[in-house]
Amino acid sequence: MFSQELQKLIEASLVDGRITDEERAVIRNRAVSEGINPAEVDMILDAEVQKIRQRQQAAMNKVKKCPNCGEIMPALSGVCPSCGHTVGVNRNDDNELLALIENMENALVALKSGKNDKMQKALVEKYRRMARTLYAEDKKVQYLLSEIDSELLIHNKSKRTKNIIIGCIVFIVLIFTLFIYKSCKGDGPKEIISKVTILVNEGNLDEATALVEEFRSKKKNSEGDIMSAYETICNARIEKGEYDKAINIFGSGHPGSLYRLKANVIKKSIDKCINEGKYDEAIQFYNTSSLNLGITFENIIYKCIDHMKTKGEETSIKSFIDRVSPASSEWRKKHLKQLYNYAGLDSSNISFDDND
Repeated sequence: MFSQELQKLIEASLVDGRITDEERAVIRNRAVSEGINPAEVDMILDAEVQKIRQRQQAAMNKVKKCPNCGEIMPALSGVCPSCGHTVGVNRNDDNELLALIENMENALVALKSGKNDKMQKALVEKYRRMARTLYAEDKKVQYLLSEIDSELLIHNKSKRTKNIIIGCIVFIVLIFTLFIYKSCKGDGPKEIISKVTILVNEGNLDEATALVEEFRSKKKNSEGDIMSAYETICNARIEKGEYDKAINIFGSGHPGSLYRLKANVIKKSIDKCINEGKYDEAIQFYNTSSLNLGITFENIIYKCIDHMKTKGEETSIKSFIDRVSPASSEWRKKHLKQLYNYAGLDSSNISFDDND
């Protein structure tokens, strides 16, 4: 007639033999949601409550009293515990009580076995309420209820302990899994950059370079993610005069993300060589580079001439220009006199041989 969910809701509300206004409102709302007339549900609820009251009244009427002394007798006993008088036994009453006790014990066993825990717990609670309502004054029933309450307390405590242990195990497994994941994943770009900075500050440039290369080998096309790490190492190499190592860190290839950085490293190396008076080395860096550095060969010669002048090395300028100038007559016709004039040298005696 009703859905299984609505039927369970009705049974749960009637366990204690009465129904509150709040419980009735919940059941009516559920019935309306299922398209059932709430007035029909009210009639059924009232009928069930009436049945329960009748059973309770019948149970009260069934209470045994000793005809000799008037004391209440245990339900399953034919002898009065107060005066010892023997009375007849109503087998129907005894059978009902025995059936209730058996049902209660079976539900408790099923609950302790862990099968359908919620349903078995509800059944135990149902039979406990019935026993208290119908046989509350029977001492044997009271003792049985006390035993069941103790068993329920132990069961609930055991279940809570089990849940706590399971929760701890799950937590430990999650932490361990996260640790394994992070270990397998390795350091990310931020961690690599931080470690490189520390190593460079400590002067461990080779170790910093190895760290960058290891990251690059594990993660392809990752150069752009650790650009600042490359730059940190290169600047430290240039500062120490290790120009070749600064440039060679990029390898033979020129990934797009590192192309501009490598060009800047070469330009910085050229400027550092000029400032240290290593003019031929600066020219060599330019000539051996295949990258577009954004400066011309002539610009570098002009920078070298300027530096020689500031150092008072005017006597070395002519030999430097002649030494580094290309043999191409076309280039010499176009630039040689300009360089001489810029350096303040006499260019009147310069002649060009087209056969050079």
